[in-house]
Amino acid sequence: GTLDPLATGVLPVLVNRATRMAQFFSSNEKEYEGVVRFGYSTDSYDADGEATSADTDPVIATDELEKVLAAFRGPIQQVPPPVSAKKIGGKKAYELARKRIPVELQPVSVTIHELDLVGVEGREARIRIRCTAGTYVRAIAHDAGKAMGCGAHLRQLRRTVSGPFSIGQAHTVEELAALADHGRLGEALIPAESLLPEFPTEIVDGITEAQIRNGR
Repeated sequence: GTLDPLATGVLPVLVNRATRMAQFFSSNEKEYEGVVRFGYSTDSYDADGEATSADTDPVIATDELEKVLAAFRGPIQQVPPPVSAKKIGGKKAYELARKRIPVELQPVSVTIHELDLVGVEGREARIRIRCTAGTYVRAIAHDAGKAMGCGAHLRQLRRTVSGPFSIGQAHTVEELAALADHGRLGEALIPAESLLPEFPTEIVDGITEAQIRNGR
């Protein structure tokens, strides 16, 4: 999977023979916590981009924002940000956008299972979201700013869950490096046989095992 440069949080990494299991995790649901800043929009829809509107100081009413967010819950058609990895004619959209080439992406079907407004402080709103793979939280921030009439962008994003993996199981890069220095990197790995518990287990004899290992 991927995370935007601005984002932090859970990113499953499959290694060695476990990489063949990636197909079962790439389309998993995700959960995020984010901070939306209202007042101006950016070309990337997040704080890493350049402003595309004047910086204002709007007053954000919780009840009004709740009504706006309600429109994003459930199955929706979402237009991905122009600064994204979506392909246009074989080129990634962000490559074209950074060359100032106009980018026009088609809407994508995504589902927002949960979108909670955790709180509003000044011109910032903290949200929590559970959604299908392929959802751009920064596109929701951008579109919410448009609906509120003042522009907005995503200031902060943290992925707390990716499929069966949660932030509580995660290790920082620094923690992994420290474990590796002491020859204990294996402690951070989840054994492949403990993944996909919903798949049935089959006990086989030695001959059948050899055939399975040889691709038969």
